[in-house]
Amino acid sequence: MKKVFIAMAALALAVLPAAGAGQQNISIGIRFGLALDASKYDALPFELENDLGATYGLWLGIRQGHIGAEVGYFHAERSLTPKAEAPPELEATTFRLNSFSFNLLYYPFLSSTLQPYVTGGYGYYRVNFVDYDEDRSSGFNLGAGLDLLLFPKLSMALEARYQWVTFTFAESPLDSQTWTATFGLNYHF
Repeated sequence: MKKVFIAMAALALAVLPAAGAGQQNISIGIRFGLALDASKYDALPFELENDLGATYGLWLGIRQGHIGAEVGYFHAERSLTPKAEAPPELEATTFRLNSFSFNLLYYPFLSSTLQPYVTGGYGYYRVNFVDYDEDRSSGFNLGAGLDLLLFPKLSMALEARYQWVTFTFAESPLDSQTWTATFGLNYHF
């Protein structure tokens, strides 16, 4: 799994210099939004209180021409309650998902004001059911977004992303699937 991550980073470093004659653009960004959990909890003694939860993240990226690469951190939380058939000593808990991912981005247009993009990547994920169990695994994400230039060095970002990864809790698999919709700001150096 680490080999895939390293291979994607090497690919990005090889592709970016050849991506275009434009100047490299380095940016840092922050995102806030909502996450919709589409995971199947059938094998676990919990159910979601609410499908929607808050999410936030930080990104560092580089772009040259049509191609970009970024590393990002993502965090989401959900409240879980025990199912009716769960053992009586089981209490409500919090589901915390954290990820560190590497993504490649493609910008089909080089407009100076509005820049749509598609993205895909690979990440390391850690999920924790507080006071129950935790696991680490790797998985993939796909998404699309828009960057709207507000000022010469500041842009607004709107993004939708789908993440999927398989975890194991108490010897039961959990296919974690999360949709996120985020709003954020990017500062360009």
